[in-house]
Amino acid sequence: FRAMNAIAAPDTEAVTAAPDRRDWLRVAGGMMFASGALVLLIRKADSWGDWGIFAALFIPALIMFAVVLAGRARGEALTGWQAGFLVFGTLLLLGSFLQLINAADGDTSASLNILWTFGVSAGVAVFTSLALRAPFQMLLGALLGLVAWLALWDKILTNPSGDTVRWLLIVLAAIFFVVAVVLTRAGRPQASDLITAAGIAAVIAAAISIASAAGAFNDTIGSLSGGAPKPS
Repeated sequence: FRAMNAIAAPDTEAVTAAPDRRDWLRVAGGMMFASGALVLLIRKADSWGDWGIFAALFIPALIMFAVVLAGRARGEALTGWQAGFLVFGTLLLLGSFLQLINAADGDTSASLNILWTFGVSAGVAVFTSLALRAPFQMLLGALLGLVAWLALWDKILTNPSGDTVRWLLIVLAAIFFVVAVVLTRAGRPQASDLITAAGIAAVIAAAISIASAAGAFNDTIGSLSGGAPKPS
């Protein structure tokens, strides 16, 4: 009877729940804005200095965060375009941090620089996810945190072996899983994103194991064949 009444009744609820097409326009606008900043950098990279490139990345990131925060300050619920702006802003922020290292004549491949750039970006993503209830930001923050985690242990252990990296990824996956359980009990929607990040870390660890096993198999084949060329 409820189904029949729903069919016969005016479709006011469906109209209310219809997606606002302006959200898609705003998402497209955010993508064009971020892409425009990158295209501008590509065209002006030779003529601009390192500090100019840093400003061209940092200012658009601040603008995207400011637009979302302004909407939330007016009491608006988080929408899809705002979540997209947070993602674009976080990625631009990471790029600006890396460019800041170049401007300061630093080494972007150094473990400490990778640690703080990805770590701070991950912290911003996690904070905005919890404060603004943006679940996808938690997944982005976890992935950025994964890079910072490996950079931290690379600095501590000085070029760890593949087996050590595998166990570090397994430990990180376990940490993500435990935090996801805590968030689930707290009723937070970000738990599923941490489960996804834990799965990604576990898959990378498994890939390292498979690569190590393949390397050991190649070495065994080479020794049995008397030094013949080994498959790659």
